[in-house]
Amino acid sequence: VDAYYIKINDAIFQLNGTTPSVSGAGGACAASGGSSSACQLVVRPISCCDRSPGNTATRYFVTNVNIAQNWTQGIDLEINYANRVFDKSYNLRLLTSYQPHNVTVDPVGNLTQELAGSYASNPVLRSALMASISLTENFKVSILQRWRQSMNMAARNYAPAPELVVVGGGKVAQRFYTNLNLGYTLPGADWGKAEIYFNIQNLFDEEPALGAAAGPNAFTQAGSGSPVNGDDVLGRNYTLGFRYRL
Repeated sequence: VDAYYIKINDAIFQLNGTTPSVSGAGGACAASGGSSSACQLVVRPISCCDRSPGNTATRYFVTNVNIAQNWTQGIDLEINYANRVFDKSYNLRLLTSYQPHNVTVDPVGNLTQELAGSYASNPVLRSALMASISLTENFKVSILQRWRQSMNMAARNYAPAPELVVVGGGKVAQRFYTNLNLGYTLPGADWGKAEIYFNIQNLFDEEPALGAAAGPNAFTQAGSGSPVNGDDVLGRNYTLGFRYRL
């Protein structure tokens, strides 16, 4: 078991002049009366804080600065077990990751967000189970089963920022993926160890779940979502190969 807590000060953060936390009526620029460095990301013809139609922004800038904070914590678990059944050796290996927090702090927009479990980050809980059994001295069957928890479309804002609400529920479904591998070690190879293997990735042809950016400035056309990071995008595919070791 590995437990971790990581905190980064002065993390790189992208300041975008189009975001309400920078240029909105209650954003960093307006709140400072024009003294904030955030005002340099928006060009208006009259002044920074005049909200009249004639002072509509004509240009926005984006910059990366080392001003943010980021912290995360979680637990990684690994369990291995080996034994014999019907005089056949087998091995089980379980890898599980639990990451309940991945928090970013934007000091300019006074915005603290919990990214853990959202489309913009990683699922809170994910696991991989590997099982293998040697049916003969030379022939081995291995299965890899991956699973990730369902995810939220939007990150969770901490007060005083308003909670993001995604129309339609805002959930990204969980996913299971199964890989099968058959390996045969060639006997009597005095010049090294040779193996022929046949692998099927995504055995049940599970499609990736689609997600989309969700936020005050996000716009995603219906049907144009992107696969969740880590989901299989190829579908079922096959590999026949030869592996040799000296």
